[in-house]
Amino acid sequence: MCVHDLAGKRVQIEVFLNEYPHVPSLANDLLQGIDAVPWSTMPGCPGAIPALIRGLLDETSYEEALRVLGNVLTDDIFHLNPAMALALPYLIKLTNDETTPSKGELLA
Repeated sequence: MCVHDLAGKRVQIEVFLNEYPHVPSLANDLLQGIDAVPWSTMPGCPGAIPALIRGLLDETSYEEALRVLGNVLTDDIFHLNPAMALALPYLIKLTNDETTPSKGELLA
């Protein structure tokens, strides 16, 4: 079974941010308050989830942000990470925004 542990999630995020260093500075009114969410206080959850969600706003980083976010928000193939409940409202907002690249992939 494929398990996504916290150390592995942090490595994936670090690789993502090294490849797309501009992503943490992306802004969108729909993501207001995302940095105030206590992401890292949840078990198995890295604190850099806002950067991955911001990566969904950019066409160059979208695919990789979606892949890494999927890994970060799951603990294994049968269990969602507790952070999914807090990420979901932001993801829903992005699917309703015309400027979000590849909204269909995000919905899937």
